[in-house]
Formats: sequence, structure tokens, C-alpha cells
Amino acid sequence: MGKAIKASSQLSALIENFIRGETQELVDVPPLKFKTVGRPDLLVGALVLGGDFERALAVASEFETSDRSGAISFYLSLGFSRAGRYDESLDRISRLKAMSGKGVHGFYFAQAQGFYSFQRGDSASAIERARTALAHAEASPDSLQPLFRILSLDLLAHSMIRLGQNRRGVKTLRLARDAAIKANHESFNHAISISLLKYEALFGLEPSRVLSRLYRALVELKPQDSYSRSELRLELVRQLILRGQLREARRHLEDASADILGSQNRLQTASLHLRLAWMAKLEARPADALLALQSAETSLGKTENPLVNNRELYTKISFFRLSLFREMERTSEADELERNLEASAMSRALTGIEARMFRRRREISKSVGDSKVEDPFGDLMDRVAIRDGEVARELLDLVLRVGLRRALDRQPRPVAAVRHLARAPAADRRLDVVLGQRGPLRQLRVGIQLGRRGP
Repeated sequence: MGKAIKASSQLSALIENFIRGETQELVDVPPLKFKTVGRPDLLVGALVLGGDFERALAVASEFETSDRSGAISFYLSLGFSRAGRYDESLDRISRLKAMSGKGVHGFYFAQAQGFYSFQRGDSASAIERARTALAHAEASPDSLQPLFRILSLDLLAHSMIRLGQNRRGVKTLRLARDAAIKANHESFNHAISISLLKYEALFGLEPSRVLSRLYRALVELKPQDSYSRSELRLELVRQLILRGQLREARRHLEDASADILGSQNRLQTASLHLRLAWMAKLEARPADALLALQSAETSLGKTENPLVNNRELYTKISFFRLSLFREMERTSEADELERNLEASAMSRALTGIEARMFRRRREISKSVGDSKVEDPFGDLMDRVAIRDGEVARELLDLVLRVGLRRALDRQPRPVAAVRHLARAPAADRRLDVVLGQRGPLRQLRVGIQLGRRGP
């Protein structure tokens, strides 16, 4: 009787630690204790969620085949998906399917499928699965229900934002943070807060404060949270590149490389190489940019049809490569790539982001081909369009919205035109960044770079 009470007390303490995200306390507990209370899945889950996937695999090798709950297979599926080991993830999802039903088993199956879809770039499927997982989580009587709800809301939010449903995605992400706060899950609360900061920076909110907020978040981050640190650094690098601070951007990218490459996270690895390509392009090193794009593509994994796997990233890489081919006057390769892109677009449904890429490309091609009147400003924009793809529309919107064309008419010299622009109403929040720079020439350079909505 006394042993049973003691075991029950130990199990309750372990579950409480798991729900609160106190992974370090859990991983320091001897594996035998988890076996004694019949919950080795808690140790495997703590290791996977804490980022120590190799140790999780070692522990799971002893317990997975006898685990009737499906929990160990669930956590391993998340780890395999994040590492890009998709076949092994699918193997665990197949096991979960055989157990799936209502409650916790239904949650495990739907959440694993959703996370797999998210990592493969299928955001629409990820949203559908995350909603199913959330419904199962809400109905589950399992003691881990608070954690299940956080996981499903977090997946749903990130999938919505990737699909372009930014407002709903951010709102859902805040619900996930509220759920983490309610469960006293400190690590998820912190990770979700970092995601919100990253998205606010990505959407151009509070541009004058975003760098200081990113730097502060890096300093306050726990040393063991390598995933969040990499996410922060990738966004910090993007912000620095937009401001023309390439040396500082390169330093942070080098700092991030060890964590990202060591984690085997394919999406972060692809983003790392995309930023290297972006910097190489801005530094007039198109050949190096092409090599970086090849590395980004390779990091996503080989497949017979790349556009089925992370197709939004592959499309972005392809358009980037197309702009480099045009810049390097490799016309035949550029034409062939453009034909392949168009054929791909005709053969399948496009996501919101992909559709915007193709629409801008068609509008650019049409405007260049149909231009019959003398328009020096338009000619300049067309040249930028040909070299930078989707850059043109963003830059054109930014410039025309604040009346820079009128400013240039009144003040032919660029320096005077930018000074005139500085007195105009800030119709776009991104202008805060431009006008916050010292010196009109610096303002002009940053204004142009703000139009470069890079990777």
C-alpha cells in the first residue's frame, strides 16, 4: 500500500513537471524511475521537446515497442519531422493511426500528422490536422490535456501565418501563449513570446524598436533553448540586411550556424542558406548566391517532385535563382526555369504566397513588354523588377505611396528629394525605419532596401 502511494506521488510530480515544461528536472531523473511508475513517455517527450533528440532515441529504443499508449511514437514522430527524417516520422504516424480514435489517441495521430505536414510545407493540411488535434485535446480527460492544447494551438497559429492568414494566426498564437501561462509552462510561454516578436518584426511592426527588442530577447534567452535562439538570430539577420548592416548580419549568421547545422532542422538550415544567398546578391556575388541557393535546396531533402515537399520554399528559391540567371545574362537557363515554374503553377493549386509570386512575375513581364511610352521612372522600376523579381512591386508601392515621384519632380537632386520626403506624411509604417536613419543618402539606401522583401 505504502509503495503504491509513493509511486502515485512520484508519478504526479513527474506529470506536473512535464506540464510546466521543467524538462531539465525531468531529464536529470534516472530512466528507471520513469519505468517504475509506468511512464517512460514523459522522459522521451521531455528530451524531444527539450531538443535532445539523439538521447530521446536512445531511451525510446528500450520502451517504444511495449508502449501501448502511442505517446512515445508521437514524440518521436515530432522529432523525426523536425529533423527532416520524414520516412521515420511516417512510420510512427502509421503506428498511431492503428491506435487512433477519440481522446488522447486521436490527438496523437492528428497532431503528428499536422506537424509532419507543416514541416513538409503543406500548410493547408497542417491547419486541418491542427484543428482536429485541438478538438481532441479539448475533449481529452488525460492529465496532459493542458499541454496538448498548447501544442495544437501553436501548430495551428504557425500554419495560418505561413498560409498568409496573419491576423488570425497571431490571434491564435496569443491564445497558445495564454494557455501556456495558465499551465505555468514557462518554456512554451517564452518560446511563443519569441515567435510573436519574430512575426511582429517580419510584418514591419514597431520598426524603430524591433532591433533592440530582438537583441534583448537574445540576451534573456535560456542557454539550452537553441531552437528559439536560432529563430531570433535568423530574424535579426534579416532586419540587419534590410538596414544595410551586412557586416553585423554576417557575424550573427556565423554565430547561428553551429546551432542550426547541429540541430538538423531542415527549415532553419534552408533559411540560413537563403540569407547567405541574399547577402551575396547584395554584395554583387551572384555565383556565390547561386551556390547558397543550391545548399538551401539540398537541405530540404531530395525528392522526385521538389514542389510537393516544402513547395513554398522551393518556389521562393526558384524565383531567387531566376533573378540571378537574369542578372548574370544566362538567358537560356532563365527561360527554361521560368517555363518550368509556369508549368508547375498550371498543374496544381497555389498557396497564397505562391500565387502572389507568380502574379507579380506576370505583371512585371506584361509591364515590360507592353511599355510604349517614354517613362524613365517606369524603366528604372522594370530593370529592378527583372533583376529582383517580386522586389519591384513592394518597392513601387512604397515609393509611390509617399509621393517620391512628386518629390523627385520638385527636387531633381536625390539628396534634396529625400529631405522633401522626410517632411511628407508617413503613409507607410516602414517609413519610420527610413526616416530614423542619419543622413539623406543613408535614408535613400535604406528606403530602397526596405523594398527588398528578402527571404
